[in-house]
Amino acid sequence: MPRTQLAQIGLGGYGRAITEGALASDNAHIHSVFDVDTKLCSEVAKKIGAKAEGSFKEILADDEIKGVVLILPNHIHQPMAEEAFAAGKHVYVEKPIANTMSEGRAMVAAAEAASRILMVGHNTRRQGPYRKVKQIVDDGDLGQIVAVDAQFSHRGGISCPPDAWRQEYEKCPAVPLMQLGVHAIDTLLYLFGPVTVVSSFQRASGLMSGDNHDVTVTLLEFESGILGTLNSHYVIPGRNYINLLAVDANLFSTTESLELQHQDYSVEVIDTPTVNTQAEELDDFATSIETGEAPETDGAVGLEALAVIEAAIVSAKQDGRPVEVSSV
Repeated sequence: MPRTQLAQIGLGGYGRAITEGALASDNAHIHSVFDVDTKLCSEVAKKIGAKAEGSFKEILADDEIKGVVLILPNHIHQPMAEEAFAAGKHVYVEKPIANTMSEGRAMVAAAEAASRILMVGHNTRRQGPYRKVKQIVDDGDLGQIVAVDAQFSHRGGISCPPDAWRQEYEKCPAVPLMQLGVHAIDTLLYLFGPVTVVSSFQRASGLMSGDNHDVTVTLLEFESGILGTLNSHYVIPGRNYINLLAVDANLFSTTESLELQHQDYSVEVIDTPTVNTQAEELDDFATSIETGEAPETDGAVGLEALAVIEAAIVSAKQDGRPVEVSSV
């Protein structure tokens, strides 16, 4: 079966991982690429055997291309996606779906109006350890789950150029929560179901040159009754884990490993598969385009994660007052 022809817009940064994922994909093929960095665009096109285009409009005018993969700053997700839908293309957009719920809802509405697929790139849930955690949780092997502690941080803010869009609060509010914590939020929703109430504290450490908040601590109350904490910072060495606490055992999971702590404090290392999450995502996107079935992380999933972040932003502006997610 021929692979689905896609175009990738945005090739730097995380775009490199997406390009590598496409090379390993069974169903998707990057037919064309575009980036405002014309040199990078030419280099990537040559490396992967794609066509280097000079504009987004040229991408949209190509009838061979069925879907576009947008690896772009958050604040331009909505206009670029809507332009693609209007041209009859399906859209994969890297997380978060957008900066605000109003923008995200507009994207979902545009996809529905055009009868096109909208997929949001939430890849962390696809990691082997988290798939195994999901299985263990669903099987009920841990007894009652009472709490979860999650962390997704790195020190990208230290080296972030002064003119980068991530420096500006309006272009990327609560930068570590929006860019990193969103991975943990989506994975927690995948594992434990909806979050109903959020309380968040967000500060600027002074280590970034812009006006953004780069240190965030967020409290979560799940519909199931589970309580959670999420730390997400942009100015510390990388930390990425989910620590699940239950009556009969605890699970500590990273994207690469999984440990089960028994009641006697002994620790068992659980084998998990290695997953090329970017390739898997692009396979899912391509399959959805060909079959019309929704991808695992569709627009609704993207909005659910963004709603938690928006509620956290509202809470932080009100000195950590609890905010119901349904209110946003």
